[in-house]
Amino acid sequence: MVYVRRDVGKAIVLALRNIGGSATAADIKKEIGDQQIDGLTDEDISYTKTNDQGEYSPFNADFDFCIDNMTSLGYLAKETANHEFVLTELGKTDDISNFPTPEQTDQLNKYWKEKYRGHKPSRGLKRATKVKK
Repeated sequence: MVYVRRDVGKAIVLALRNIGGSATAADIKKEIGDQQIDGLTDEDISYTKTNDQGEYSPFNADFDFCIDNMTSLGYLAKETANHEFVLTELGKTDDISNFPTPEQTDQLNKYWKEKYRGHKPSRGLKRATKVKK
């Protein structure tokens, strides 16, 4: 089984709706896997890959990215005191059957462009060179 990278924002909102509107990241992920929300399974959530930097979870990367997306679109708020994510009124009531809409995609593109305006693209780590003695 190989997890295919994807937008999990809709799954996050649906899981929070099932749970009651607020939950920790761990509880949201558990609900997504247990209920197979938006076609995601426990295997998708727990799948890990190894690269030259070590082991990582592609789902967790998508989850974190989509938490930012859903917050920027106004669906979520972050509760820092108890490390929970809370649905806003929009998150509780908006019809997300066609998420993301073209307008939402435009809004997200603007958000990320603005967030990283002025940042130089990463060129990776520089390799150490041997010093001749």
